[in-house]
Amino acid sequence: MPAIPDPAQPHTAPQDTAPTGTAPLGTVPTGTAPTDTAPQDTAPRGTAPTGTAPPGTAPTGTAPPGTAPPGTAPRDAREELRAAERQLQAAQLSSDVAALDRLLDDRLIFTGPDGKTYRKDDDLRVHRTGTQVINSLHEDELDLVVAGDTGVTWFLGSLSGSINGVPFTARMRYTRTWIRDDEHGWRILAAHASVV
Repeated sequence: MPAIPDPAQPHTAPQDTAPTGTAPLGTVPTGTAPTDTAPQDTAPRGTAPTGTAPPGTAPTGTAPPGTAPPGTAPRDAREELRAAERQLQAAQLSSDVAALDRLLDDRLIFTGPDGKTYRKDDDLRVHRTGTQVINSLHEDELDLVVAGDTGVTWFLGSLSGSINGVPFTARMRYTRTWIRDDEHGWRILAAHASVV
């Protein structure tokens, strides 16, 4: 979901800022362990977390088995969304256009840090042509929320790469709105990027 710079305009971006008209989503390089700020279960393997009922039972006032309490998403939906976010990052790093095509909804609208909006075809084109290359990404935070078949991810991290051959380095915040259906799984419907 990068904003596409105008190839006719010279492009000189200072280091530590995103080039005008660019907003790469970023990726997690192989061999790095991104941090994750989402709450984690802390019970030892094979035991239920404190305050939960033994398997096959449900304490009074809790949601039926297989459902989440009101206002929360089942853990597997959160993990599926986290996996989709990481697949997106890997596809961005490798410019895997087929994977990006699967992960981006056809109706996608992306707002770059320059305030311009872009569509799915814009993102696929910069990866297909090599206009945008992401060489590295360090994920500092990844938060998410799921409500039914809608999810939102918040990424914060540092990226480096090039746009039209001009190197860039930037610290970025991405907010992505995802939708889920049985046919496609999680797909990005809208996204916004800011330089931080």
